[in-house]
Amino acid sequence: AHEQLGVTGAGVVVGMLDTGFRTQHVALSHIPVLGAWDFVNDDPIVDNEPGDPTSSRNHCTMTLSTVAAHAPGDLVAPAWNVAVLLGKTEDVSQEVPVEEDHWVAGLEWCEAQGADIISSSLGYIDWYLYADLDGATCVTTVAADLAAGRGLLVVNSAGNDRASTGHLIAPADADSIVSVGAVDAAGVVTWFSSPGPTADGRIKPDVAALGQSNRVVSPSDDAAYVNASGTSFSCPLVTGVAALVLERVPGLLPMQVIAALRATAGQAAAPDNAT
Repeated sequence: AHEQLGVTGAGVVVGMLDTGFRTQHVALSHIPVLGAWDFVNDDPIVDNEPGDPTSSRNHCTMTLSTVAAHAPGDLVAPAWNVAVLLGKTEDVSQEVPVEEDHWVAGLEWCEAQGADIISSSLGYIDWYLYADLDGATCVTTVAADLAAGRGLLVVNSAGNDRASTGHLIAPADADSIVSVGAVDAAGVVTWFSSPGPTADGRIKPDVAALGQSNRVVSPSDDAAYVNASGTSFSCPLVTGVAALVLERVPGLLPMQVIAALRATAGQAAAPDNAT
């Protein structure tokens, strides 16, 4: 795509909803940041602030690099030419329902700022039952579908709960977003990738991508790289691919992008809930 088609994500705006961010890494410093807001502390600083847990910026610094890093010879992400909006919605010190409210506020903010795609490597299940994963109940699920109706493509991790609950997390149950599972380098579903179906019987996730031993930037060393695993990293890979699709055909609606991703997946003719 980069060499033969010349698409690198140029002209596409990705809203990142996650923990905090550090953008000074050599592979990230080229990315245009169009806006940033910390919905946890209600201020414009998304890097660590005094009193924040030291790990606050780790997760999304790594997921951002999976979308848009550019350091030839070390790490080149799918859509290294996108611009981004950085929304810190996750409080790493606790798991509480207000984080869903932060997520919805971040989604609305990104839409108002002109985002084309939302990349969310987050999810919520602690205060829900499997029966709630019906595409119409969970707070973030409802918001994600409403955003899709307004032209915003939402890409969300399916979750890492295969070995625990054995099912998805919200908002991955939404019917108008891309829910992403994880496979290894051989294309085999990982032991942690949350499977479908949704509570109302729909096949999920929509697609899967590499989510094991992904190369990402180090959030603590601006010149180093580490490996990380989880649907947290398969999700931004798919976000990057979606950005290339939108650069190539800018007028596509979210459901058209989703259809294109599904149609070109390895099991397009026989989808299942395994991955």
